[in-house]
Amino acid sequence: MIVEKTNWKYNAFSGKFLELAKLDKVNNEVVEGLSLGFLGTNGKRHADVNTFLYETVFTGKHDGCYKRPEYYRLELFHKGATINCLIIDHSDTNKELYNQDDKTLAYLDAKLV
Repeated sequence: MIVEKTNWKYNAFSGKFLELAKLDKVNNEVVEGLSLGFLGTNGKRHADVNTFLYETVFTGKHDGCYKRPEYYRLELFHKGATINCLIIDHSDTNKELYNQDDKTLAYLDAKLV
């Protein structure tokens, strides 16, 4: 099922995001998730975008496309400005909501009622 589908545009940049989930038909619980994203620059500011992506994807302190103990599998294709990163991992929802590794995102913590 599609959980989220977003298209956006800001100046020369455009993006698409798709979040998919697979539900267990018996318990009606999410058993798998898949996120796909696309960023287009319309031929502008490639150097800025490449620098940002490199910092985010390869040097992020808490997440990124490099070996982490919680990753089951990691596959990377990186050539020029092209980055394809496949990460298969187990997500601990309670940890993601209430005790994130990156404490600077604490203001985003969800409050359940």
